[in-house]
Amino acid sequence: MPHESPTSKNAFQNEFSGWRLGWGPLKTGLFFMFSGLTTAAVGPRAGALITRVGATPIILAGAVATMASSAVFLDVGVSSNYKVIVASRLLAGLGFGLAYPALNIQALSRVRDDEQGLASGLVGSSFQLGGAIVLAITTAMLLAHTPAHASAARAVDGFQTAVSVTAATAALFVLLSFAGLLSRWRSASHACAEIEARQSDTIEAETLEQAA
Repeated sequence: MPHESPTSKNAFQNEFSGWRLGWGPLKTGLFFMFSGLTTAAVGPRAGALITRVGATPIILAGAVATMASSAVFLDVGVSSNYKVIVASRLLAGLGFGLAYPALNIQALSRVRDDEQGLASGLVGSSFQLGGAIVLAITTAMLLAHTPAHASAARAVDGFQTAVSVTAATAALFVLLSFAGLLSRWRSASHACAEIEARQSDTIEAETLEQAA
């Protein structure tokens, strides 16, 4: 579910652009294009990065970018701030382009060939379900912090509160990714220690044979 914060963030940034800033569909779409172009540029290269360093570090990088996207958007105000919106969209595209392929690869890496279709469907369904849950929570927070006939400042405060929920879920995503990376490092360290121990035992056995 933590990876689904972009779903809610996208929805509320779209709502904020149209309702608070008064942007039309074309202008909103052009700004959202920044994230789409970033994902299109990063996504095809994610596989090579994953092959080189593994899926877990790429997931962590995507999680950090996703969290940063929400954190940057918290600085938005009652007027158009193009730098904040563009930066948020670029980071959102980067996070999705890195994390989504890596999550799929990691989730399906140990699944048997005859179960790949089922596993892939479950992974996709979990993304959709997580997005719906986070979107429901953020919507509830927005409505709770935006009274009827709210002023511009109060409306922005409501949007910021909703986006803070996506930032919190993205932060949880970062923590889980970092925990996975630590686990990977520990496993690699244990494996190296076992190899060194076996080599030491082999050398010791050979030395004893030569001495005998």
